[in-house]
Amino acid sequence: MKKLLLMIARQATVMTVTALLLGVAAFAQDTQSQTDIEQPGRPAGLAVSSLDELRTFADVIRVIREHYVENVDDHSLLAAAINGMLASLDPHSDWIPPEQFQAVTDDAAGQYGGLGMDVQILDGFLMIVDVAPNTPAARAELRSQDKIIGIDGISMRGQDLREALNSLRGAPGSAVNLKIRQANNQQVRNVQLTRALINSPSVRGRLRVDHYAHLHIEHFQQGTEQQLTAAFRAVRQEADNDLHGIVLDLRSNPGGIVESAVATVDLFIDDGVIVSARGRDERTDFNFTATRGMLSELPMVVLIDAGSASAAEIVAGALQDHGRAVIMGQTSFGKGSVQTILPLRNGSGLRLTTAQYFTPTGRSIQATGIAPDVVIARVDILEDPRFAREVDLQRRLENPNQQGNDNTVNIQQQLLMLSQQDYTLAQAVNFLRGLQILQSRDNDT
Repeated sequence: MKKLLLMIARQATVMTVTALLLGVAAFAQDTQSQTDIEQPGRPAGLAVSSLDELRTFADVIRVIREHYVENVDDHSLLAAAINGMLASLDPHSDWIPPEQFQAVTDDAAGQYGGLGMDVQILDGFLMIVDVAPNTPAARAELRSQDKIIGIDGISMRGQDLREALNSLRGAPGSAVNLKIRQANNQQVRNVQLTRALINSPSVRGRLRVDHYAHLHIEHFQQGTEQQLTAAFRAVRQEADNDLHGIVLDLRSNPGGIVESAVATVDLFIDDGVIVSARGRDERTDFNFTATRGMLSELPMVVLIDAGSASAAEIVAGALQDHGRAVIMGQTSFGKGSVQTILPLRNGSGLRLTTAQYFTPTGRSIQATGIAPDVVIARVDILEDPRFAREVDLQRRLENPNQQGNDNTVNIQQQLLMLSQQDYTLAQAVNFLRGLQILQSRDNDT
């Protein structure tokens, strides 16, 4: 009798899980009709090869529930199954749980509940890269190079960056406890911070060596092109409307919203294709063309590196194909696919790869990246101290044209200082200076 009851219980478990999975299939069919992404030539709904495969899946869940060393609830098992299914497709498709879906929307809008610092994983630790002013992190006197070794009592050793970001972010007004190893003295301190609404601008503009605009786009979000235009105007005003060139810095830019990248390119070219995309479903195809070209006159350099990906590569590829800019730096990441965020009814969502994009000349950069026109290795530059110059000698004669040479010496000093801070950026400015010098000489003749 006991054996019979066990068999009945097991069969009931299989039937229950199978019914649950069939409900998931029906839900997927209903969701698919709502989001209008059914495949051409196939009936709408989830394609299931056979009921036997669902039964096998139910058997696996039953065995795990009964025999795994620790208790695992059905929700966790099904979430893991969904994640595994999407992970088998490509590295960029995944499931976004309800508690994380809002954060994805906030990132696109440039606002989130958090602490106001950029972090990255370095040597297995969570390292603070930058701290924004007037944020909870700044008020707690956190510094670049500090290590976050614990969040709310959980060690960050070996943690995934996404998991760490989810732990740092949260509703404005909520508290979070950090264990910090300070960079300057390696002491460990515990800090309690209150999360706030953080506005995360994607563009920073600065005037370099008197006449060159340095526009750094950190990521592409809603309104990036407006921020870029505003930053350019501010730098131009600082230069008394006398700019000689633009350095568009896309280094370590992981991408973001494709439409914002397209609008950015549209600022720099007058017409022609910006980017196109083709997928299995023709409704995911698109073809964007330029219409404005508000900043299409000044000479331009675009900086990229291995961290420049996705939407950043769309910008670099379009400007390179149109001959609008010289691309300098290192070969980019090589992500040539387009992801679509699809909301589901329970508040979660799918980030699904739906197409591959192509540059204006029709080339795919998938797994190859954008190759720079001018390769610049990462180096540390120091002035050679071995040689003395005439200016260093005692009792030297003074230069009768010293006043006229002051500006040249000042520019050289600025470039040397910039080279020591950011060699690649200094080479971009040097390149633009060379173009400007050649142009002025041509005009003189």
